[in-house]
Amino acid sequence: MVRRPGWTFVLGLWLVMGKAASAEVAAASAPASQPAEEMVLVRIGDRITITQADFEHVVGSNPAAGDRMRDAVLLGMVEDRLLLLYAQDHPELVSPADVDAKIAQQVQAAGLESVDSVRKEYEKRGEDWEQYRRSVLIGLVRAKFADRGAALISDKAKLKEIFEARKSEFDGSTVRARQIYFFVPVYATDQEREAVRNRLEKMREDILSGKRTWEECVKESDSAVLDGDLGPFHRHLQQPEFVAEEAFKLQPGQLTPVIQSPVGYHLVQVMERNPPPQTTYESLEEIMKHWLEQEDLFHAMQEVRAKYRVVGVQPPRYPASRPAPEPLQVTTRPTSKRKPVFWGDRPTRPTTQTAPATRPTK
Repeated sequence: MVRRPGWTFVLGLWLVMGKAASAEVAAASAPASQPAEEMVLVRIGDRITITQADFEHVVGSNPAAGDRMRDAVLLGMVEDRLLLLYAQDHPELVSPADVDAKIAQQVQAAGLESVDSVRKEYEKRGEDWEQYRRSVLIGLVRAKFADRGAALISDKAKLKEIFEARKSEFDGSTVRARQIYFFVPVYATDQEREAVRNRLEKMREDILSGKRTWEECVKESDSAVLDGDLGPFHRHLQQPEFVAEEAFKLQPGQLTPVIQSPVGYHLVQVMERNPPPQTTYESLEEIMKHWLEQEDLFHAMQEVRAKYRVVGVQPPRYPASRPAPEPLQVTTRPTSKRKPVFWGDRPTRPTTQTAPATRPTK
């Protein structure tokens, strides 16, 4: 079955490929003398921090970890921690016994002596066994949601019921829209975020009042290509949910409020609405399945994001083998030559940007 990109895949592509330049954040990395374990990059609620040491554990001195991959990795780390918090708040989802059983299965599949011997080897090397257990827990939670989605889309009667109740989402209709977008990294502070949001709010006011045109404003943003044209898209999976949900509420010419997403701030204007084509339910069923099989996971992430605020502290320090980037400044950007961000119906298997789990080794 050909699959459309999943919502986290689309979000990750926006982050890695979709910004012409970085956000309006001028921040330098912490002094090299600050211990990596003490250098906090992001706080999630009052229960979790992501440190420079956590970041280095994932990317090490990987020369490919440039600005964009660095930001994508950190976004994935934040999403994994949020999913961990969700699992802690819903202990019925995955039990400690489930984690133990999965680890035992992995050890056996790797042909290793025993779980206890692997744990001792971890401790001998100075690695955190509990961190490994948490990575297994996160994987099991994702698998639980995947199983739920698979069970749902295999129920033909339930699918028909959902289609009739939510026909406007899955009937094949599209909107064509454009956006003014500012990327904001997960480590941006509250003050930096507020400055970016205020700038976009001011642009919205200027466009509505006629003080400035869309074309003038979009050239200063991270979506200057083709005046921010996103092309036509369906309700789900072709643009991030945060953008598509608001766009489908509007009539041509209308502007959304400023939208906050995990990758920044967006102002969207709908250019046209296209009614559903003359198609049958059977031809639309696959479109619906692609979204429904991951909808529960999306809503779980929304729930946990609302409960545990993600607060940026400072950008990561580059490995010693790589120079730190130039501090980012607020500037007016020239139009980029990159292609517009629109992933359409590209037959890519959905993936997620997550921190790779440490596998037990002999």
